[in-house]
Amino acid sequence: MDRKVRVWGKGLLALALVASLGLVGCGDPEEAARLAKEAAQAEAWSAIETAQTALNTQRQELSDLQEKIAQAAAEGSEVTEEELAGWKTQATELTTKVTNASEELNTLAIKFINDAELVQGEEIPERVKAAIRIKTDGDMAIAREYIDEGGDYGRALDIYQAALVTDPDNQKLKDAIASAEELRWMSKERFDLAKKGMLKEEVKAVLGPVNSRRIQDYPDKKVTAWFYPKGPEQGAAAVYFQQKGEGEYKVYKVDFNAAKPKKTQ
Repeated sequence: MDRKVRVWGKGLLALALVASLGLVGCGDPEEAARLAKEAAQAEAWSAIETAQTALNTQRQELSDLQEKIAQAAAEGSEVTEEELAGWKTQATELTTKVTNASEELNTLAIKFINDAELVQGEEIPERVKAAIRIKTDGDMAIAREYIDEGGDYGRALDIYQAALVTDPDNQKLKDAIASAEELRWMSKERFDLAKKGMLKEEVKAVLGPVNSRRIQDYPDKKVTAWFYPKGPEQGAAAVYFQQKGEGEYKVYKVDFNAAKPKKTQ
């Protein structure tokens, strides 16, 4: 229903603009079509700005809430477990809203770019450039999720590289690619930051998120191992955690040469 109303509204806006300039029925259909297109673009851009403002507001709310949760846990405040649980529930709900709003904004930006009907070699209009940057930001957020949630640098790099095709001058995107390429493979220097006694979150902070496909559990020993590849066919380093309490795992062993390189034929 909303989409139908929005499209219908564009038609009325375009008609009103053309009529106000005395061009309806004046025998200049090309000018009328141009003005109608400009009116539709203006309304589409307004929708993008509205969606972007809403997304930024939700992101700030989520950031503030996450900071409040972190402070409550770190400072041992008088916040009750019930209050903390409520905040975490709100954070989960806000995260979903942010994700949905980001996808909606990305969709609007892509449609705006496609509807612009760009011609190779011609200067790209400023609003289209802005829409491309919005799309790139959305793609980068998705790529970052692949890294943060699953340690999947390969998939993230695929997304980054695809975005670079349409936004080749975006320095932030280039920096993200360089960082992902560097962190994709484990170096000895970085691996040495992992120490015995660390918790999982502490290891993640110094080594980066582990690929979910490279986690090995040994339930009988209450042990979990995280394997970090050192390069293509270069084997993997591993951090071994042992369960010390209810849901608490601490590092008891680190081994840079845990998995040997595959032998070539």
